[in-house]
Amino acid sequence: MREELCTDCDSDNVTRIEKNKKAQLILLMDNHFRCKDHALDFLDLREKMLKNSTNLPTSITEQRMLDEVRVMKAKFK
Repeated sequence: MREELCTDCDSDNVTRIEKNKKAQLILLMDNHFRCKDHALDFLDLREKMLKNSTNLPTSITEQRMLDEVRVMKAKFK
């Protein structure tokens, strides 16, 4: 079994790795595993990017992506 670590955690910090091994990892839409804190940061950033998109009013795809991000944030909180 391959051991996964959070993509965004600092791999050089031993205490962070130990904490990370105990943390539940979440696989997000970009196919990277993240701990809950980093997953929420990633989703916040993605939501902000989509909300400020100039194509949002006309793009069904971006509207669906924004809805997906909001649903995922609600699940993790």
